[in-house]
Amino acid sequence: MSSVSSAAVQRIYERYRTVFEQQYDDIQAAVVAAASDRLGQDEADEARRQAHKLAGAGGTFGLPRVTEAARQLEALLVLSDRDDPTWSDRMSQLSQELRAALDAGPQAVAPVGPAPVTEAEGPLLLLVSEDEVFAGQVRREGDARGMRVQVRRPREEVQLSERPDVALVSAGAAEDREALRGFLRSLSSGRSTVPTIVLTPPDGQVDRVEVAQLGGRGFLNLPVEPGRAVDAAQELLEAQRLEGIRILAVDDDPAVLEVVSSLLETEGVSVTTLSDPSRFWDVLQEVVPDQLILDVDMPEVSGVALCRAVRNDPRWSQLSVLFLTGITDTDVAEEVFAAGADDYVTKPINHRELVVRISNRLERFRLYRRLADTDPLTGAANRRKAMDTLERLRGSADRYEETLSVAVLDLDHFKSVNDDHGHLAGDDVLRSLGARLRDAFRGQDLVARWGGEEFLVAMYGMRRGDAVHRVAEVLEAQRAVIYRDAAGGSFRITFSAGVAEYRHDGHEIHELFRAADEALYAAKDQGRDRVLPAGQAAPVPGEAACDVLLVEDDEALAPVLIEALRTRGWSAHQISRGDRAAALLAGDPPQLRPRLVLLGWDLPGLDGPEVLRRMAEAGALRHSQAIMLTSHISDPEIERTRQLGAVEHIGKPFSVPVLMQRIRRSLDG
Repeated sequence: MSSVSSAAVQRIYERYRTVFEQQYDDIQAAVVAAASDRLGQDEADEARRQAHKLAGAGGTFGLPRVTEAARQLEALLVLSDRDDPTWSDRMSQLSQELRAALDAGPQAVAPVGPAPVTEAEGPLLLLVSEDEVFAGQVRREGDARGMRVQVRRPREEVQLSERPDVALVSAGAAEDREALRGFLRSLSSGRSTVPTIVLTPPDGQVDRVEVAQLGGRGFLNLPVEPGRAVDAAQELLEAQRLEGIRILAVDDDPAVLEVVSSLLETEGVSVTTLSDPSRFWDVLQEVVPDQLILDVDMPEVSGVALCRAVRNDPRWSQLSVLFLTGITDTDVAEEVFAAGADDYVTKPINHRELVVRISNRLERFRLYRRLADTDPLTGAANRRKAMDTLERLRGSADRYEETLSVAVLDLDHFKSVNDDHGHLAGDDVLRSLGARLRDAFRGQDLVARWGGEEFLVAMYGMRRGDAVHRVAEVLEAQRAVIYRDAAGGSFRITFSAGVAEYRHDGHEIHELFRAADEALYAAKDQGRDRVLPAGQAAPVPGEAACDVLLVEDDEALAPVLIEALRTRGWSAHQISRGDRAAALLAGDPPQLRPRLVLLGWDLPGLDGPEVLRRMAEAGALRHSQAIMLTSHISDPEIERTRQLGAVEHIGKPFSVPVLMQRIRRSLDG
């Protein structure tokens, strides 16, 4: 147990000292009653329960003598044994031993290996290799990632100044195999195993089963790029982390629960504790934990019985279950494993052992869950997982009064890709789009393959307009991708999408999906290769009722802006001359009534400020907003156009995505 966790456990012990004293008093009262042959069944049962709790607490708080004496008293407090003439004397003797052990107080639990590295120092990577060049490259790669790298040769004696967080061990030549075994044994000794990746030579003469038994967690074939080796070590470290994990711990002793919670919450784990097993199913349903920690022996219902019930419930049958027990005999181990437990940890609880055992079991659980929830081709969530996640996101949106937007994407003319370039090329398109979507959206968002060439993205906390913009950015990146088929041919492919917002477009998941789907089909009807919000009316042909009018003579910039606007579902047109724009916008009556005018400054015919002045005089700014696109313009000139009615000035050169966001704010406002 680390010094930090030992101090925390000591503080908890001090808070519960009076509880332990009361438990001892109940036991002593039963012992005194037994000596005068006045011990009744109820009193004996209560004393046995208190002895059981003290035995567990003794293990938890580093009081092995308390555990031993309390466990023997628990066994003796069975009235059927009172015919033994030594029964009362044995209980009296054990009571004295228990009293002395409690008076002695906790014994520090020795840490396993050197103290763990503090987070500020960065994780320690141990590399075992004869290759000095490779070792130097790994050291540089590790430094670049904030890792400290310690190098040892395979036949060196293992003398480490501190326990590594992760290890890369080269199997080396055949004569080094015994050295490999020695290193692996040293890294897996004690109660806390160092997660290790073995670098295997080209001859392949490594017994992988033996390596796994000695604690090896993965393999990389030599030669391997140093960056790939360090990446693998980081991935293994990540798998060991428990941050964000939800655990439900069930034990009838609040002191034990507080210790477990104290130890695990330092790892970023969310721990829910339950001391009343009768509420188990309600709390399980509420918490939906990633792992369950159970005590073996509890009143009313045992942990073993709960474990069996969990394994028999289809919803919870795959839940990882770990037992805490102060009993170390093989019968208990057989009983918990027969009930379906994944692992058990004996008391006293060692911080590192508990963390490692939980992470090991959760890694396997995550793998099974990932396989069950993930589309194997794209890496996105499958449809079943998507529906579960959508319901959860909707519940969070209701609970915290947040927004939620859903986008449905469909690849344009995907059938022709399979027909013209082959199904392998089609798979490549699906795979790359899945990866692009997963990279583009946050971890709390949902990316799912909805079916065939259709994807679904749910964006928590994002309004419809912003969601359109986010999906449009992915579409713009997708346009630039060039795919190649097996015959050497090349092609591009785009997608169409519709976006709907929870509550605004529907209050049920199926209503939300239907609204997004209708917007998707509207995008297809308007020419594909665009993203439309739900409920947007089809654009009227021509310039008169467009969303955005671009008045700009830069023939390189204008097409880019028009495409970006249309990608986001806005109807947009361009006029290159200022005098024509003024005639159409400020005529009597005006022939153009766009919602927004993007007005360049230097224009042929009339400059932008003059066009703006004429619009203001004609009252056109009552139905149209104006944003000035400026370049090297003085503050007095900008102020003059503000007074005329320009809502914003955007300096050139500008970022197109930033401009699109400002346009959205103006149109939404």
